[in-house]
Amino acid sequence: METKESRTDLIQAVIVRIFSMVAFLVLIIFLPAGSFSFWPGWVYLAVILIPFAFAVNYFLKRDPAFLERRMRMRE
Repeated sequence: METKESRTDLIQAVIVRIFSMVAFLVLIIFLPAGSFSFWPGWVYLAVILIPFAFAVNYFLKRDPAFLERRMRMRE
């Protein structure tokens, strides 16, 4: 059975990874463009991040053990 602390730790780890990924994507998309007004970059981010958010939310609710396994760097 999963404890509340382990679920909280998993959620925190997921949040840190998501923010890291978003920061990296923003850098590699908008730094070469030289502006945040590069609209294809925003469309690309939305296409990547919206389904990703739904998938992460689904696995947090349905199978957190799977998500925890996938979060490990070495399987």
